[in-house]
Amino acid sequence: MLELRHLRHLAAIVDHGGLEKAAEALGLTQPALTKSVRRMEELLGVPMFERAGRRLVLTPIGAEILGDGRRLLREADDVERRASLWRQGQAGRVTVGVGPAVQAGYVPEVLRRLSTEAIEGSLLIETGHAENLLPRLMAGTLDFAVYDFTVDPHDPDIVATPLKDDPIVALVRSHHPLIASPPKTAADLIVCPMGSVPAPPGLKGVADALTGPARAAGRMTLECDSYVALVAAAKTSDLAVLTPARVAAHLAGGEAETGLAIVPLDFLSATTRPQIIRRRHRPQSPLARRVMKLFEDVAG
Repeated sequence: MLELRHLRHLAAIVDHGGLEKAAEALGLTQPALTKSVRRMEELLGVPMFERAGRRLVLTPIGAEILGDGRRLLREADDVERRASLWRQGQAGRVTVGVGPAVQAGYVPEVLRRLSTEAIEGSLLIETGHAENLLPRLMAGTLDFAVYDFTVDPHDPDIVATPLKDDPIVALVRSHHPLIASPPKTAADLIVCPMGSVPAPPGLKGVADALTGPARAAGRMTLECDSYVALVAAAKTSDLAVLTPARVAAHLAGGEAETGLAIVPLDFLSATTRPQIIRRRHRPQSPLARRVMKLFEDVAG
C-alpha cells in the first residue's frame, strides 16, 4: 500500500534536484531512498523517473502523481497540525454553563485572558441556573459548569472543585442612604428596596431571611437574571443590589466613573462559593482543562 513517506521521498528528490541531496535532507542513505522510489513504482505500476543524461527527470505520469501527492501531503500536514494544537489545548470546542454571578464576576476576566492567547478553538458560555445546568451537564451538552451548586460530595458521577468564598455585599448608587449608615442587621437593610439574581440553592435560606421581612414591611424585592438591568435601576433609585463582592467590584469599578458604591454586609455570615462541576467519567479535552484552570486562576 502506498504510504505518505513515498510521496514525501518523491517530492524531496524533485525539490532537491536529485537523490544525493534529497537523501541527505531526509536523513536517509541514497540506496534507501532509491529503494523507496522503486517500491513506489512497484505499488503503482508506473515509472516515476527517466534518465536525461546524468539527471533524473519526472515522467509525465510521475509529474501528475507528484501534483496530487503534494496536495495529499499538505492535507496530512494540516491533520497533524490540528492534532498537535488539540493536544496543547489550542484547538477544539468547549461549552461551559455558568450562573449569573459567575457570568458577571469571572467570565469577563476569563475571556480577556483567553483573547491574549494563540488559540484556534471556540468557547461557548451559556448562563443558567442549577435546575437547567446540572441536567445539561449530566446529558453531556456541557463540558463543565461553574455555579454555586449544592452537590453531594459522595456523588459518584460528579467532581466538584470549589473556588474562593465570596461574601455578599450591597451595590448602591453614590450618596445612597446606606453609605452614610451601613446596615448592621437585616432590619437596617430592608429600609430600601432590594434586588438580586435568583439565589442559588445554597443561599436560599439567606435570601428568604431578607426578602421575607422586607415584603412584610411593604418593601419591594426584585429578582432578575441580569445584573446589567439591576445595576441600571440602582443608579437612578434607592435599589440595593445584593451580590457577591467579586461581582460588585467588577460592576462598580471606579465609583467616579460608574456612580456606584459597595456597602459591606458584615452581619451576613453566609458566603457564596462557586464550584467547577464536571462529570467524573467524562474525558475533558486539553482546551476544556485549560479553561477550567483559567477559572481557578481568576478566582485566586
